[in-house]
Amino acid sequence: MKSQQAPCPHKTTQALIVGGGMVGCATALMLAQQGKRVTILERAEPKAISAQSPMGLRVSALNLASEKLLSEIDCWNDIVGVRACRYRRLAVWEDQLEPVEFHADDISQTHLGHIVENDVVQMVLWQRCLQHELIDCQLIGSVESLMQQHNHSELTVDGDVYRADLVIACDGGQSRIRQLAGIGVEGWQYQQHALVVGIDTEQASQDITWQQMSATGPKAFLPLAQGKGSLVWYHHADEIAQLKKLPHPQLLSAIRQAFPDQLGHFAIEQVASFPLTRQHAQAYVDGRVVLLGDSAHLINPLAGQGVNLGFKDVRALIDVMADADEANWASDKILTAYQRQRKFDNLAMMSAMDAIYATFSNARPSVKIARQFGLNLINKLPMAKRLATQYACGL
Repeated sequence: MKSQQAPCPHKTTQALIVGGGMVGCATALMLAQQGKRVTILERAEPKAISAQSPMGLRVSALNLASEKLLSEIDCWNDIVGVRACRYRRLAVWEDQLEPVEFHADDISQTHLGHIVENDVVQMVLWQRCLQHELIDCQLIGSVESLMQQHNHSELTVDGDVYRADLVIACDGGQSRIRQLAGIGVEGWQYQQHALVVGIDTEQASQDITWQQMSATGPKAFLPLAQGKGSLVWYHHADEIAQLKKLPHPQLLSAIRQAFPDQLGHFAIEQVASFPLTRQHAQAYVDGRVVLLGDSAHLINPLAGQGVNLGFKDVRALIDVMADADEANWASDKILTAYQRQRKFDNLAMMSAMDAIYATFSNARPSVKIARQFGLNLINKLPMAKRLATQYACGL
């Protein structure tokens, strides 16, 4: 195993990735496939997880495009080998209206995606990075300063200086690298929070994930491996705070009253909550610094597209670099092409989620009629449903 101790000063690498999460490690592995020397800086080593470990609450609905990317870096089979839940159907409805159901058969696929714990994905990717001869994984404390030159950047970390052709920020919504680069953000906190409840469904894992829309926010079910599941309850912040304080028997009763009958019998295992945030970087590129994933954008989790957008960032960056010669792989032209491609697409997805969020939280009768008409129309137009399913799957 490679050393994870702090390096000597003035260490030189081609790509310096700050953040060893899902997006950061995927970027490192794809760059290494292009023959680049990569250093990853991460604050904490991912914990080891097995199929017998307790289920984590932080999960993602990885779509087909994300699965393909993870397969290309030889990680997908290992992820599924720990645990993941394949889903073939996605249902959306309002109150007691007829559901709009999206099915893998509609797009000639075996499934729409997998629900996977974030910690499982990160662990597998990190282990693969440790094994790669072109990737150096370093555990660090504090990122202190950034200095940019014409053809490289220098990052001071724990008193040591790293010099790289390109610094890649994958260090999350509070990105230190974005701040040091002087890139501003635009966004806001939504009025709602989300309560996440890990449950044991006491039955085999299901193949459907669903959302019931309401004026107070969606109620969602995500199937997990081993007969487990994750409930997400969107509501006003004060309501979520009160629900989180409830003993499990009382919370179970509240969920049964609020959630649809499709939920069936279950037991509560763990509970957490988080605020809903929209945030978008004003630029994805500054000199020899580039932003990917949550460092660049935080999206309403309504459609579960967060990490999928991050992996689309990775794909776009790698693709624009693939055609560049060795001297220009991190040039302004290449990085600007990445920004042009991803900034618009991410903004469009964020705006679409906000439109859906605003529409379903509006209780006016005229808006409700329009919502019902729209859902019924999608249900009756196979082409519209197929296109929506393909887009959600990243196809």
